[in-house]
Amino acid sequence: MSTGRARDRYKNHYDKFIPGRPKKQIPEKLRNDVIVKYEAGASVAALSRLFDLSTYYVQCILQETKTPVRQRGMVSESRRICAGCREEKDLSEFVKHRSLPNGVLSYCKPCHTKAYWKKGRGQYLDRAYGISEDEYGNLLTKQGGVCGICKNSNNGNSFHVDHCHATNEVRGLLCVKCNHGIGLFMDSIEYLKSAILYLQ
Repeated sequence: MSTGRARDRYKNHYDKFIPGRPKKQIPEKLRNDVIVKYEAGASVAALSRLFDLSTYYVQCILQETKTPVRQRGMVSESRRICAGCREEKDLSEFVKHRSLPNGVLSYCKPCHTKAYWKKGRGQYLDRAYGISEDEYGNLLTKQGGVCGICKNSNNGNSFHVDHCHATNEVRGLLCVKCNHGIGLFMDSIEYLKSAILYLQ
């Protein structure tokens, strides 16, 4: 949950809390220290541990003093920490999202692409070939991390799943050139033998 959402959630509790019983008396110096630390970049959870206050009271202090609430992970108005690589980066390096308070997602562009592609590829493998991400990894390990035909590493790029178009049985992993090659030969062993004889 982002700090902004937490603030909205605690606001209702805080409003109900005032009429029923007296508010917890927090010393003015402690209150000021909380604000100073928060404005310096400390999170609500960190302030809760540092000053031995519940996150509820930290949120109350921020609400009372009308302190601008940061989106979770924000270091300053122009920088935040990526939830993926945990590196501090400028907001321009994050994926834009208009509905969020600071206008960006919690992942930087490279981490977002990696996470999105991994999730999307897993769904694609299951839908198209009936294998999981783990099974894909096992095939790659079995082949030694190289193409099943030319034995090249494919320069670190992902391999294509080669399967029989008649039975849909997965045969292995191939680089793009080899996968296209046997596809153009229509998976025909006779055609491939003829090609070998021709080349000889």
